[in-house]
Amino acid sequence: MIINRITVTGADNGVSGYVIEKLLHTYPFLELGILLSPVREGTPRYPSEKWIRVVQNDLSRVSWHLCGKYSRDFLVGVDSVLPKYIKDGDRVQINCNLAYGEKDYAKMVQLFKKYPNNQFIIPLLEDRNHAFGVSMIKLNADIVGAENMNFLYDESKGKGIVINKILPPVPKFYTGYAGGLTPDNVVYVAEMVTNAVGDLFSPPLRKREVWLDVESGVRIDNEFSYTKTRLLLDRVAQFIL
Repeated sequence: MIINRITVTGADNGVSGYVIEKLLHTYPFLELGILLSPVREGTPRYPSEKWIRVVQNDLSRVSWHLCGKYSRDFLVGVDSVLPKYIKDGDRVQINCNLAYGEKDYAKMVQLFKKYPNNQFIIPLLEDRNHAFGVSMIKLNADIVGAENMNFLYDESKGKGIVINKILPPVPKFYTGYAGGLTPDNVVYVAEMVTNAVGDLFSPPLRKREVWLDVESGVRIDNEFSYTKTRLLLDRVAQFIL
């Protein structure tokens, strides 16, 4: 098994707690990505705080995606939203481009230390951004517990452009791949990822596990589609189970 997790992002106020519970129960490899934004809260893809409170007990496997001001705050060490929601085992994705904007790595490190039982996902959006990601890895001496950092390749930058090149997983860190996944192409992409990563880590080297991330590809008219989500998960399950 090389792919061990599928993150489906974008559940919002239009999705019931029953649907969330059913999906997470049916697909043990599924993680739901919840987008958090102080400006877009309550709009498609960005659920309201009230909705999160209602379904929170059903969110057994979740990644909180910090957007907008929440992301910018995190980059300078301000923990403006996580205390509301985070529990042990959750992942947190910092939706940002590290090549731009204000950053304070020392203060970010303090947030990593604050949540040692959580994983923090850094998107790698382009070559410059990847260089910044690598620079953070080189700060290992300063990042106590750096093992709780993950990295996500998203060459489409949220535009739904299908993955056409599999870059090597970031050494020593759990790595994911996003970009244009749909029920129609998920088997093709999963085969490409499995073959590429498997070739890199063939015996006697230990196999690496990676994850896939999908958002727009399971929506219809910008609404979360239970049917498309199940279809995609049913098709990709053969690579995981």
